[in-house]
Amino acid sequence: PIFAEASGFLSPKHTTLSYGLAAGYSLAFNDQDRNIIESKGGLMVHPNIGVRFGKRKLKYTLDVGYRFQKAAFTYRDVWDGRSRTEQRLLYKRVTLRFGVLL
Repeated sequence: PIFAEASGFLSPKHTTLSYGLAAGYSLAFNDQDRNIIESKGGLMVHPNIGVRFGKRKLKYTLDVGYRFQKAAFTYRDVWDGRSRTEQRLLYKRVTLRFGVLL
C-alpha cells in the first residue's frame, strides 16, 4: 500500500501510551499465471493504539491495530476463456507491531 501515517504520544515521558492512524491506497496487480486479468486496489485504513517504553536514547513501541483494506479481482475461467469471475474483497485484520526508536 501507499499511505500516510500520523502518530503521537500522550506524554513526553519514557513510558507512555501511543496512538496512530495510517490511511492510503492499496495497489493490486494482474497475474496471468493465476488467471487474474483485471485487478483494482482500494482504500486502506489502519488505526492503532499502543505503548512506548524504554530508556533515554533507546525506546520500543508495541501497538495493536485493525486494518481495513479493499481489493477487486477479475479471473479468467481456466476451462472457458470467455467466462470471467469477479471477486471483491474487504480484508479486516488485527495487527500487532513491535518497533525500535533510536
